[in-house]
This record gives sequence, structure tokens and C-alpha cells, in this order.
Amino acid sequence: MTKVRPDISYDTLREQFLNGNWEALQRVNIATLEQHPEKGKLALLIGAAMIQAGKEEAGYVLLKRALGWGISRERLARVMISGAYNGLARAALLLDFPEQFRRILDKSADLLTSGTERRLAAHTRALLEASRLGRTGKVADNSEMALYARRILHSAKLPDSEMSDKRNVSDRSAAGKLAPALLSNPRFCRESHSRLLKHARSHPEVISEPANMIEIKSLPRSGLHYLVRNLAAAFPGTFSFCEWYQEPGCCRKMPCALTSLVLPSGGKKSKEIRPLRVVKSHDFDLQDPIYPVPPGVERVILVREPAYILASWFVLNALERHKKDLEEHHLIATRIFYRHEPQVINQAYRVLNKVYEAPGVAEISDWLAEKTAYILKFLEKWRDSASHSRVVHYRDMSGFLWELVEERMAGMDEARQQQIRATLKNSARFRQKKTPYTCRVPAISKVLKENESLFAEAAQAILDKDAGGLLSH
Repeated sequence: MTKVRPDISYDTLREQFLNGNWEALQRVNIATLEQHPEKGKLALLIGAAMIQAGKEEAGYVLLKRALGWGISRERLARVMISGAYNGLARAALLLDFPEQFRRILDKSADLLTSGTERRLAAHTRALLEASRLGRTGKVADNSEMALYARRILHSAKLPDSEMSDKRNVSDRSAAGKLAPALLSNPRFCRESHSRLLKHARSHPEVISEPANMIEIKSLPRSGLHYLVRNLAAAFPGTFSFCEWYQEPGCCRKMPCALTSLVLPSGGKKSKEIRPLRVVKSHDFDLQDPIYPVPPGVERVILVREPAYILASWFVLNALERHKKDLEEHHLIATRIFYRHEPQVINQAYRVLNKVYEAPGVAEISDWLAEKTAYILKFLEKWRDSASHSRVVHYRDMSGFLWELVEERMAGMDEARQQQIRATLKNSARFRQKKTPYTCRVPAISKVLKENESLFAEAAQAILDKDAGGLLSH
């Protein structure tokens, strides 16, 4: 009987598969799988790796064995679809579409894992696939996550000939240096950035754990407050949120200077009390720094259909225009925009409906032109996949919320998990309006409907200019 090799670990092979190390997976002695307690999982990974390496016939034989050894068809399908995306990514790079190459690899990794581990897998695969195709220069990336990916490639001694030439060695030596433009940005907090990196280097497990800090770059009215409200309800005492604009005592720095809220102060902490901090910014002046995101931090871009953004923003703008009228009813604009308390907002809408004075067509057109210009600049600035961890569309907000909640519940006792699910059962329901041109203020709904063509034209202009960009995620 063939003995089981003790060094064949599912966790090791899974890591190799996530990183795209097909060569290492093919070196496993298949004869040792029969008696392995996780033979189905191993056969799935090795078989899929063989297919990626062009050994389809042998790969399909192993996939059939994996099904016979208990692997579900759903799990097999996810791995195979991920592999299909990997092939599409290679084609995109060969056709000189490096941005699409990265996005497709992101989708491939999405099917297999999440959080920081997903980011690392996508980075590592990008570097390795580009090396195989002789296109490393097309996917140059100096982010901290890319540095981790490079270390994995070299420590594994993968076939990485192009990455070992002199040009790339010099790139790697320069990759750890922060750009002068970043260092001169008054919003960039080098101290907290260094502290987060130092923590990640001394605690490598951070790479595979859910992020403790989420930096959100959000187009206005894209679902942020739904997300924050439910995370606060799910994790009271360990969740914190910085609104940035009206936040009392805000450090006005990125990454947030209050790293003490997300880094352990000492001792061994359980997963049940892992902190989570969300920091919001609309980047209205487009001055937010694009710094290399350290492990343990995620940068998420929130987007929404432009027509809904513009119409909903128009309603908020009406609150700003009538703030003096609201103050007469003791409704202070800063409190409305800071807390977004439903009771306060509802009362403000009732007052607004009585005092609302509609702007003229020319004023609406100018306002739409101003907001359209900002939205397009925001989308252009943040569209590069190297600048963010993921893009979340408004329609997918509920799924994103539950993904964050589920990954943070791992390791909690069943009673605590049930309590969180019960808490979110009703509040996490998420529906988008059927039309953007109605709101809770009848007087404003009337203006929106009368000027629907202006809003629709501005929205279409945004979609046309962003074709293939963030809004298409």
C-alpha cells in the first residue's frame, strides 16, 4: 500500500493553487492521494492545475476522481470557472489590455476566496502569469501587497525568469519606497501606514484574515450608510466609523491615524472581538492619497447608477439650500449630514416639502454639469485596479454586507452567530427604488419628473465616458 506523505497538506496545496503555482501542484505524487483524508480536495486542485498547464486529459481524469471522492459539483464548478477566468486574463494580457487582465484575475480570485487573501492571490497570479507570457513590465505594481506577492514567488523558487533580470531587480528595490508626491500629500499619514506595515510583517497571519480597517471611497448616495448601520448593529463595541466631513476630532489623515482601534494592544485576542473600523471619503476635491494599502486594510470603491446618484444627491442639495429654514425648526444641517438619523431626516423632509423653492432649469443644468464633472474625475482616478481592493455596486451592497459579516463570524460560537443573524434579519433587507425620479419630498419629486430628461442625459454622459470602467463592475 502506498503510504501517505505527511508533507502533502491541503492548506499548502490550496495556497499554491490560489497563487497560480501550477508547476508545484503537478509535482505531487498522485499515487499518494488514495489514502489521504482530504483526497477529494487535493485531486480537485491538482486536476485543475493540470488543465491550466495544458494537460487537459490527465486533469479531467483527476477531476472525475475528485467527484467520486465526495467533491460537490458546485465546488468543482467554482474552481473550473475560476480557471476559465484565468485563461481569459492571459488572453487579455497577450492582447495588451493590462487593466482588463487584472480585473479578470480579480474575478477569478473572487470565486475562490475573499478579503486580503483574495487580493494577495490576484497579485501573485498577475505577476506569475505575466512572467510566463514575458509581459511582466505590463503589470508593474509597487503596492505593498505586490511586494508580498513577489516574496512568495521567489521563496517558492517558481519559474520566474523575466522577473529576475536586472530591470526588475531595480524595480523591486525601488518598490518599497513611497513616491515623493505621496509623501508631500498632507492627508497621507506615514506614521500610521508604517505602523500597519510593521504589524503585518510581525503578524503574517494578517494576510489571510479579514481586514480590520476598510477605507471606503464612495460616490455620494451609494449605500454607505446602509452598510455602516448594519455593521454597527452586528458588532457593537468593536465597530467604529469615521464620517470624515462632520466627524468631531477627525485626524483628517489616510490611513486613519487611530490605528490603536484596529491593532491589538497586546495579548492573544479571540476572533469574536476583532475590531473593525470603516473610514469614509467621497474624495470631493480628488486630493485623497493613493497609498499602497497594507495587509489588514481594504480600500473599497462604492458606486451606483449615475441617474440614482444625481437624483438622490439633488435631494440632499435641497436640504443644504434650505438650511436656514430647517434651522428655524431646530434641524441643524451638520447633524443631518453627520448622523443621517432617520427620525431627523424624516422631519427635515416634512419641513422641506413646505418651504421648498425649486431652482430654474439653468440652475439645475449647471448643478448637473458640476456633479457630472466630479463623478467622471472620481471614476477616472480610482478605476485602476491597483488603487483598490474591490469595487462594490449599490445593487450588490447586501451581498457585500453579508460577506463582511460572515467572514468575521468565523470562529464565533453558534449562539453569537445566531444572534448576529437575527439582528440583521430585517435591517439588512435592501431594495433599490424602481425609478430615481421620486423621493420622500413630493415637491422635489415634482421637479425631478419635470426635469427627468436633464438628469437622464447627464447620467448617460457619465456611462458613455466610463465605458468599461468602475460602473461596469
